[in-house]
Amino acid sequence: MEGIPSSLHIRSEEGVLALVENSKHHLLLAPNGAMERWVQLERFVQEFQNRPLSERIRDKRRLAIQKWIHSAPVRAVFGKAQTVTQSQRKQLDVSKRNHTALVKDMRELVDHVKTLATTTIDMGYVWTALVEADASALVEQSHVEFLKMGQGMANLCLSTGTQILATIVMPLEAKLDKLAQLHTLLDVEDEMRLLVVAAARKLERATDKTIFDRQNELKQAQLRATRMTTDLQVILEWTDTMRPELIRHEMNRVMKLLHEMCASARNLLVDSNAFPSLQIEAMDT
Repeated sequence: MEGIPSSLHIRSEEGVLALVENSKHHLLLAPNGAMERWVQLERFVQEFQNRPLSERIRDKRRLAIQKWIHSAPVRAVFGKAQTVTQSQRKQLDVSKRNHTALVKDMRELVDHVKTLATTTIDMGYVWTALVEADASALVEQSHVEFLKMGQGMANLCLSTGTQILATIVMPLEAKLDKLAQLHTLLDVEDEMRLLVVAAARKLERATDKTIFDRQNELKQAQLRATRMTTDLQVILEWTDTMRPELIRHEMNRVMKLLHEMCASARNLLVDSNAFPSLQIEAMDT
């Protein structure tokens, strides 16, 4: 771009996007408490859902029988009281409704922050266009102080907006994507509880396997269910407390970044002398 020193070239849009993508990749891999548990849980659920076809067919048949046995109409016919499984099912339904509302509220908040970040980046491109327009004029008509100040404002807006996107918006979106998967995980846990019951009953009746094989099958089912329940409990406790803490922490970070940007922008205007007729007092920091 003519009229601007090479050291002041504005970061290209591709460069900004690359920075965002790199930051997103780095942040998603960084350890973050309950998010580590999510990774473990996802790996385990994938392992469970991709088990051999013979096991899936067997479990599907057992699951259908157990759901039928525990259904309210069947228990009413045989005069049976409500089971723990039915109570758990109601609790799961309540949890789903609560977390659906949580995800919706959090997504709306993240969308507002994302709009703020993209608007800040757009401001950077506006300053870029102004600098390019001034620099494309004849040398004697260009304004060196304005070029320097405009370049600084453009870089400031681009870097602040990019930082908000990369360090706040994208990690929050990743957390919300995980949170939205909670419904599926709760259903899987419910199915695994029923499969443990089925495995226990199968152990009592089976004669085509050795005692060791049957006990091993039951042990594996119990371990899977216990592992799923333990990890889910961590996730549920995290989601119950995440909203106030997460909102307060992340919004404070947003406000801090915006305050720093405004302070830097004000100092640029004061120091540049690009607008001699504009009197601006230095901001107290």
